[in-house]
Amino acid sequence: MSSDNAVSIVGNQNSQITVGNSSLITAGNGNDILAAGSNSVVTAGNGNATITGVTFAVDGAQIGVMLTSSPYVVVLDARTLAPGPHTISATLNSIVGNSMSSISVTVNNSPAVGDAVVDSSTVFSVQAVDNASAAMCVQCSFASLADMIPGQTLEVRRRANSNPPAAAQIVLKQGSNGGTILSAGATTFTLQANGTLLQNVTIQVLTDTSTVLEGFSGAAFAAQQKVVVRGFLYKGSAPGTAILVARQVELVQ
Repeated sequence: MSSDNAVSIVGNQNSQITVGNSSLITAGNGNDILAAGSNSVVTAGNGNATITGVTFAVDGAQIGVMLTSSPYVVVLDARTLAPGPHTISATLNSIVGNSMSSISVTVNNSPAVGDAVVDSSTVFSVQAVDNASAAMCVQCSFASLADMIPGQTLEVRRRANSNPPAAAQIVLKQGSNGGTILSAGATTFTLQANGTLLQNVTIQVLTDTSTVLEGFSGAAFAAQQKVVVRGFLYKGSAPGTAILVARQVELVQ
């Protein structure tokens, strides 16, 4: 199945591609997200079959891993695509077979008003105040555009008199992420974030003796706890993963 609808995706503006109830990809409003519809069945053959997995691809190249549970969401960073036409597809796998939908899109990565261009002179750094990342996470890095992921809290400092506006420095700062603990150890736990941008990202939260814990008693971390974590979010070493170096963890339920 395919859709001839066309939508212009601008890397610095909002756009969403959705697999709807009919399994056709349609365009909507969002935050540079590709998402499958909220329904859990797809019509195939002579009846309805439960979806066993969804994969997204751009020009035939798969984005991330197969998603086996809803919501079926992956993040598309349009900056990684060359300007011009592209084909985005979603393959729905069910117990009776597969079906594919696709949509034609045009990528325009021209800077919009308020944007700043990242170039070879842009300096990447981490907020110095209360930054224990180096000690807690030796593999964590924020040194280039490749280390940027959705959900990070950033400060962009513009270069004076640059045209088009360019970023002199990009600073990774502490941000807050709420979610549910999936599994836990003594000083680390896996977090399922509430936010859509991190919905299908496996987040490993790291703590140490300097991390402030609020609302906990006895054994600190346990599965199914609802928490808010404040700290530095880094790209993980494997696709679909991130590391959150926690400066504060609050138990909210």
